[in-house]
Amino acid sequence: MFTVEDVRNLLHSVADPCAIATGVPIDIVAMGLVQDISIRGRDVLVQLRLTSPFCMQIGLLTEQIGIAVGRLPGVGTVAR
Repeated sequence: MFTVEDVRNLLHSVADPCAIATGVPIDIVAMGLVQDISIRGRDVLVQLRLTSPFCMQIGLLTEQIGIAVGRLPGVGTVAR
């Protein structure tokens, strides 16, 4: 099985799209964008703290989170 720490470690591979655009890619954990991670059985919920409610990159960001966390063996669904 996997833990919250396993999920958090994978989220370090997800860079904030706006940080990438500035030429300084910073992962979403280091930026403080991950508010909470919870696990229920095989399902993972990653709650984000966005810098703006009008974030234009949220679709890309949540897709990248799903891909990263989906790499963990045994993960069912990933909600963001």
